[in-house]
Amino acid sequence: DGCKASDTGAVTDSALCGHPGMIASRVVSSEDFAVVCQLAPRCPESVLGGTKLDQSCCNGNLYSHPISEAGKAGATAQGFCSASLEPGQECTVRSIGPGWRGCSCLNGRGQPRTDRQCTVECEPPACPLPRGGIPPTPEAWLTSAVPAHLWRADKNGIRATTSAARASTRRGVILRLQMVAAAATAAAIMIVD
Repeated sequence: DGCKASDTGAVTDSALCGHPGMIASRVVSSEDFAVVCQLAPRCPESVLGGTKLDQSCCNGNLYSHPISEAGKAGATAQGFCSASLEPGQECTVRSIGPGWRGCSCLNGRGQPRTDRQCTVECEPPACPLPRGGIPPTPEAWLTSAVPAHLWRADKNGIRATTSAARASTRRGVILRLQMVAAAATAAAIMIVD
């Protein structure tokens, strides 16, 4: 189409995939090159998929820690997209795409950075989910899970479920009391008659 590398500047391989959740590996042929695109691996636990996705992609989470062969480290896990940023570079991320949610960390030109894309959710057909599901998180990215009791959404969900269960139980008790009262009244009426 007449487009030259000097027109666009350097393009990352993953930018050629056309989907923020896809990562590329280069396949070299004799004259030209092509890229093979596949779904990015699962995000580390420091990335909060249910809430504050953009924020946790860049900043990590206060309650998540890096994991190594020695176990959980005491330091707070670094933000997924903040890793290997050049000094003074601002963290930018794209977190949604067709059928996909996750972290697609962007470079200064707004293109996906190499080895900095991960998946929280992939729903076909818009997102090409592989046969085995979302690939596992690479060992180098592993972080500890954020304790469930710290997730405000979960707390509210538990409260809502508990409240609904209590209301349902109350309704059942009231119905049973009304039935007992009706039966007692019917028995009393029969005795009186």
